[in-house]
Amino acid sequence: MLDGRYIHKDNFKQLYTYSIPFKNKYGKYPKLLSLSMVRINDWYSIEFNERLLEEAYQWAINKITDIYNAEKFERGDGVGDFFCDYICGQRINCKYSSAFMDDAGVIEL
Repeated sequence: MLDGRYIHKDNFKQLYTYSIPFKNKYGKYPKLLSLSMVRINDWYSIEFNERLLEEAYQWAINKITDIYNAEKFERGDGVGDFFCDYICGQRINCKYSSAFMDDAGVIEL
């Protein structure tokens, strides 16, 4: 980081993917990427690095490919019941949620 502290590069993957449309609009990549750490009221800033952009881009492509190729959807690591039962937008379609509605709950219109 610019101030000498350390934060893992994976924390910036999402910001690196945002830099692609930034370059499309402004013709160049940003000089800095800044991550707002809201809970601790702090900012982490790093200089833009095209090698890390390529890593982040490849990571995103791999994740998209994994999603399209998935045949079985397991519950994610660290995903709790509260998220599955109340927050997830697919809770009525997912067997991990108490709100799951199988074919017996389907109403034909």
